[in-house]
Amino acid sequence: MTTLVRYEISTTASQPKAFSLQEADDKISEFVSELKREGLPHLCSFHTHSAPPANAHLTYLEEFDLAPEFRKLQNRAACPCCDSTRPRFFRVYISYCFEDGCVRCVGRNCYKRLNPEGEKKAIRDLRARKARRATVRYLLDNLGNLPKIVVAIRSNFGIAIDQLRYSLHQAPLQKTVDALWNAVRDNGQLCTITNRKVISHNSHGSPSVRTHRERLPFRPLPGYRVLEPGGVSLAAQISTAITDLEKLQGVPSDEETIKNLQDVERNRIAAKFSQAIESADSVRKKIIEMLEFVGPVAVANLRIWGGHPNAEVPIEIHRQGLKLKIGLKNRSVIEIRLSAEIDLYPNSTPILGADQRASRLSA
Repeated sequence: MTTLVRYEISTTASQPKAFSLQEADDKISEFVSELKREGLPHLCSFHTHSAPPANAHLTYLEEFDLAPEFRKLQNRAACPCCDSTRPRFFRVYISYCFEDGCVRCVGRNCYKRLNPEGEKKAIRDLRARKARRATVRYLLDNLGNLPKIVVAIRSNFGIAIDQLRYSLHQAPLQKTVDALWNAVRDNGQLCTITNRKVISHNSHGSPSVRTHRERLPFRPLPGYRVLEPGGVSLAAQISTAITDLEKLQGVPSDEETIKNLQDVERNRIAAKFSQAIESADSVRKKIIEMLEFVGPVAVANLRIWGGHPNAEVPIEIHRQGLKLKIGLKNRSVIEIRLSAEIDLYPNSTPILGADQRASRLSA
């Protein structure tokens, strides 16, 4: 049986250290850093290692797991609420007491034993507080970069893909492209057709022969969605995203203003920003995917497939520089002039800010 040691708690650790709630909330990253550095709460300068007043009301500022070396029972933290000298916990709530203004690191069940309903509210407050911090950080990281983001969207998104789609769906190519789309629309797979004879026998033993049409996978067609008829202009979608972002350019981006916004207003701004960025980045991904249709792999696969005797569409395709020639074999082949922007486009880098999200918006 493990005999638990008793910690020697200094007088300084037990002395009350009062903060306002706002001050404690603003310093939470400092508190966490010190806790990581010192290892145990009673060694930290912000922590008051004495029991809170009777019937005290706590709110949680942050939750934190101590380092692995403090997870063994004999090395855990002592709790100021339960037993101030014996090791008890390694999962910490950094709490704030409304009655005396002190910050205490308590175990995850300590306040629950003292005040079950109060602990439930403290948990709800913590979730809202963490969501608020995430939203503030998201806006601080991105609002100041709005001009750069708008420039990045404008420079990376043109009308090249819309021009290509328009050209592919004009007569006399339209019927050919529609047939090609119907052949690959399910999964972007080029297939060949084979007719297989199936012999069956009826109840009298007489044979009958029927022909079964079978599609056999041949090669993939990268960028096949460029063939899809209709659809909203991608350039128009980008324009909408830019307009939405430009509406936010007048929003103050300094930390104090963002923190002082009402939660509803802060969340509205974050949601608008995130929506516009995600929309623009989604279109960027579509464009990069669709432009693979005029890339070397797609052109080669389509040309080889089109020359196969069992291809569903006997298509012919060649690309030389910015000239794309496409049509049915032994019939008229149409030349499409590609935009010079196409070969400058391959870029897998997300739009600035698109890889960040406000993890949770406070209610």
